Amino acid sequence: MLTSPLLLRSPLPQPRIAASVLSIYIQGKLLYRTTKPIGSWLLTSINGSRSSYMLPNQPVDILSGEEIPPGRGVLLTCFLPNTSTTTCSKITNARITQAAMPAAQSTNITLRVLVMVVSLSNSSECKSRGGANVTQVQNAFLGPNGYADFFRNCSYDMMVFDRKNFMVMPTVIPCSTTIIADCNVDAIVNNAAEFQLLAAGIEAETYTHSVYILPDGLARTCNWMGLAVIPGTKTWFMPDMFGIFSKGVVMQEILHNFGLYHGWKDGQEYDDYSTAMGRGHSCPSAPELWRLGWATPLAQLNSSSFPMATYKNFTLPATYLGPRGVMIKIQPNWLGELYTK
Repeated sequence: MLTSPLLLRSPLPQPRIAASVLSIYIQGKLLYRTTKPIGSWLLTSINGSRSSYMLPNQPVDILSGEEIPPGRGVLLTCFLPNTSTTTCSKITNARITQAAMPAAQSTNITLRVLVMVVSLSNSSECKSRGGANVTQVQNAFLGPNGYADFFRNCSYDMMVFDRKNFMVMPTVIPCSTTIIADCNVDAIVNNAAEFQLLAAGIEAETYTHSVYILPDGLARTCNWMGLAVIPGTKTWFMPDMFGIFSKGVVMQEILHNFGLYHGWKDGQEYDDYSTAMGRGHSCPSAPELWRLGWATPLAQLNSSSFPMATYKNFTLPATYLGPRGVMIKIQPNWLGELYTK
């Protein structure tokens, strides 16, 4: 389950390690990507560098026996099948090196966004491919009732786009099989920085978030419409109405960067149609608004404030009227040890 916090579970069974497999100690920041059908884990900023390593599963802290949540600093042993890969076949001896990291701030935020519309040029590996229309992408964000207005309205002005420091740029990189056959989004990021940002004199550090719109024809290969890192500053989208031109998908992926997971209904991931974090095209739900700090409860009910055998009336205002008092938070601590969420 991806509802917060992540539930504890037994580590996945691991293959036996051959003597020829390499083992290395790496330290970095643990991140979670919203890939289908299950998410993927990676360690970034390895030993202070820009490199990253894919992990086979969520690491378990060797001291506490609990799964390590994303956003933590982690040290672990990574087993590699060869010297040319950065995908760990097994991980062991994981431990937290940064015990507590602050949650990503989601109020009073101004997003300075760099959008890279990626297309592919001919190479020795594969043929060229086009991408999304740059003007249409610009209008989708900044036009009337666009994504900038959507975020401002849903957040009650607590998360806004910096329109002056918003850039959409066409980004042409060489075609490679790792992109069109493997959907390697890190290859897109690295190539975009090498071939476009440096050539155009753009300093990516001046932007808070980077959006990458993939070339045409990769939906089946990638098997997702949008992708994000939890927590993080990068998102990736397909170049169509199900990806970058879907306001619900765009909000979902960007809010993943701020720690929100997918909406669930009846045990099914994504099936909450009342929120952009599920399959909806609307603002976040009441629990999500509360978690983001965008709205406050009218009342908080627990065994002290709401004793048994009592009756209370509440009048909840519509959420579009403002952020204050638009939900009731119930803490069923009268359940004793059964109260876990």
